[in-house]
Amino acid sequence: MGPENPKNPDFFVRQLMNHRKRIYAFILTLVANTSDADDIMQDTALLMWKKYRQAEEIKDFAAWGMRVAHFKVLEFRKKQYETKLQFNSELFDSLIGGAAAANENVDARFEALKKCLSKLDEKSRYLVQMRHQKGETIKSIAAAIKMPQHTAYKVIARLHEQLVRCVHKTLKVEELF
Repeated sequence: MGPENPKNPDFFVRQLMNHRKRIYAFILTLVANTSDADDIMQDTALLMWKKYRQAEEIKDFAAWGMRVAHFKVLEFRKKQYETKLQFNSELFDSLIGGAAAANENVDARFEALKKCLSKLDEKSRYLVQMRHQKGETIKSIAAAIKMPQHTAYKVIARLHEQLVRCVHKTLKVEELF
C-alpha cells in the first residue's frame, strides 16, 4: 500500500501536522472558545489515530479530520447541554456548513499571509510576531521598543491593516490565474 499505509505512523503524523490548523480552525469556529477547542482538537487527533489505523484508504485527510472533529464537537455539545446558550440542530448544522466553507480557503490565506509578512521590514515583522505569535500586550511591546503606548498601538494597527489589504490583494491576484 506504499506510504499511505494506515499502519504507517509517520504518514499519519505528517498528514495531521499538514492539516491540523485547518481542522482546529473548523473546531474553533464551532465552539468559539480556545480552551474548549484545544481539548476537542486533542480528542479529535486521538480518535483520528485510532480510526486511521483501521481505515482502508482516506482520500482527503483534512475533510476526514473535520468530519471526526464534527462528531467530537457534537459529543462536547451533548456534555454542555446544561449551559444557558443552546443552538438548535438546524442552526448548528448551518454553522458547520459555514465553518467548512470558510476553512476551504485557510491554506490559501495562510500562504498569502506568509508572502505578505515576508514583504515587511524586519522591525515591522518583529512587532507583528510579538503581538500575534507571542501574544504580547501593546503595553509590553511599547515598553520593549521604548515607544509610547498609543504610538505602538497605532503602528501595530497600521501593520495589521497593511497585512489584511496585502492578503486580500494577493488572493484576488491568485484567483485571476
